[in-house]
Amino acid sequence: MKSKAAYGILTLILIVAACCLVRGSTANASSRNDMSIGAGGRIHGTIYGFNVWDELIPIGWASVAAIQNGQEIEKVYSNDGFYEMYLPSGDFDMVVNASGYFTETKSIFIGDGSDYALNFVMERNNQPIPEFPTHIAQFLFALAVVSVLVLIRKKRLLEN
Repeated sequence: MKSKAAYGILTLILIVAACCLVRGSTANASSRNDMSIGAGGRIHGTIYGFNVWDELIPIGWASVAAIQNGQEIEKVYSNDGFYEMYLPSGDFDMVVNASGYFTETKSIFIGDGSDYALNFVMERNNQPIPEFPTHIAQFLFALAVVSVLVLIRKKRLLEN
């Protein structure tokens, strides 16, 4: 029974390591801070940016923060470029940050019951985008393969 659990754990490590090598996953991402309950409105939109070929594309995982009187009221992350949040009434500075792009800021007013569309077009800053170090993913993959081989060898020795 212990070997089945070990095989399960090693299989999980192998899958995680393989996913790190592929690095092509998409996820829904939104993070909400506490906000006041009451009147207000919805703001939503798409965040675009230019890639290295100067094509306009949606930017995923960009952070969008609503700032009021110097205080962050709400913060979300874009999913395939789309974001939305619900804010209380008032004036806000919408600040968008994304790795590899200059920060964009726009001022808006949210009224009671409003539904406001606000899109952003980000300009590249030509700074390298931090990525997951590939040597760690390769190490995890190699460790998982070696562990599976050791367990198989151990199982065969116990059967003989």
